[in-house]
Amino acid sequence: MDSSMNDSQSEPVNTPPVKKTISLVNIPITDDNAALNVLVGFMGIAQKRGAFDMQESSKIWECVKRFTGETSSDK
Repeated sequence: MDSSMNDSQSEPVNTPPVKKTISLVNIPITDDNAALNVLVGFMGIAQKRGAFDMQESSKIWECVKRFTGETSSDK
């Protein structure tokens, strides 16, 4: 057996941490901020599914930035 093959098998594999995702329908709406965050989350899902055209998507993103405090230079 080739010794280089054994070397590659003994190296530890770095796996990225698993992100725990919570379904938006399971988030309790306890205040205005939670309600807004869930609405924004659902808008993101709808956008990924292609629910909005480019102009609508742009306007939605403008609204989201208003509440999240994100500016175009934050990217």
